[in-house]
Amino acid sequence: MPTKDKETDRINTRINHDIKARAQNELAKNGLTISEYMRIVLTGVANYGLPTHFAQPSKEVIASILEMTDVVSGNKKPENVAHSREELNQMLES
Repeated sequence: MPTKDKETDRINTRINHDIKARAQNELAKNGLTISEYMRIVLTGVANYGLPTHFAQPSKEVIASILEMTDVVSGNKKPENVAHSREELNQMLES
């Protein structure tokens, strides 16, 4: 029986249909399929590891967490608080 030069494994995952479709469209603009892109990404991780600070939150996220902690502990009054969906939408649009 002939042996394969390189063995391959199949990876299956589930993802929201809309995300998959949008990703396929973006990748297609660059001539890539999802499978090709995943091979590129996983090969990079295997060869070089995850990017530095991959799992660390951004400075903005850290600042938001610290602000929320101050508000919850009573050390700071919340700023720009929405009391309804309409107020929230107005705040987000401004």
